[in-house]
Amino acid sequence: MIGIVVVTHGSLGHALIETAEMIIGEQENVHALALNPDSNLDTLRDEVTRATQKADTGQGVLLLVDMFGGTPANAAATSRCSQSYQCLCGVNLPMLLEAFLRREEMPLDELAARVELLACESIVNLRAALERALQNPASTRAGLGDRPDAREK
Repeated sequence: MIGIVVVTHGSLGHALIETAEMIIGEQENVHALALNPDSNLDTLRDEVTRATQKADTGQGVLLLVDMFGGTPANAAATSRCSQSYQCLCGVNLPMLLEAFLRREEMPLDELAARVELLACESIVNLRAALERALQNPASTRAGLGDRPDAREK
């Protein structure tokens, strides 16, 4: 099973994991790390190293951080992780759910690519989706998730 480490400013990572578990049930081999006001890059980097080592059961670790360029991302980038890890920035609930649901089905690199694609597709302008659904009632049967491919724009 691919391990998952969520690294965020404050308690966001803990809240995302708690919410995901409310939806799909308790998860194994997942760790949340928080950058708090009394933390610093060196401390968080060491925590990331320890958490990834603990989470790596031989299939790798997916690190999910809150934003590119922030201290959690910098800690992940400069940590002494094993070679078998991927790190995605911009963690959100759909990403975490997908990672949980698919981490036993595919190798790490494939999982990271799938979660990254889903992250882009999970950001939807609800008003535009509703307007498309009203203009094309057939799409309502398929669900509001059917929308033009975001990569086409």
